[in-house]
Amino acid sequence: MPKDHPKIAEALARQGGPDRIPASRAARQADYLKALIDGNGVVTAAWRSSAVSESTLGRWRTDNRFAVAEQAIREWIAHRPVVPRKAYALRASENQFQRFLELLQDASASIKDAAHEVGLGASTIRYKASRDADFKAQLEALRPVGHGGRRRRPITVVDKA
Repeated sequence: MPKDHPKIAEALARQGGPDRIPASRAARQADYLKALIDGNGVVTAAWRSSAVSESTLGRWRTDNRFAVAEQAIREWIAHRPVVPRKAYALRASENQFQRFLELLQDASASIKDAAHEVGLGASTIRYKASRDADFKAQLEALRPVGHGGRRRRPITVVDKA
């Protein structure tokens, strides 16, 4: 039974009365449907990531129960509200940003590592700095000064590993 989505597999296996879907097929179909959800409805990516061949997917679609489940998921994906990516910066707590600044006081800490330590992405830090002048000033003050007097570790170019 798939670990992340046993309810999908169980629902598929229960359908159909006397001609129930075998548990192994229901598990594979659940893997595909979960990949379809995770892949935002992109069918090709879903069957590839769930290790289902295109011909197998075609056979599954001849079963009305599977076809209805797949279509329901695709319609749900098409009509669900889209949350803007930048909304995460608004959900991040001020405590996370303050802890991030505390971690950056260690000169060996990178922006990326400090951000990940507190559960934030580097892009969230850049977004916060672009919207909050006080945060940007605190971040600028923590940038180390190099030998030539110029500041290193610019906030616009985050360490990429």
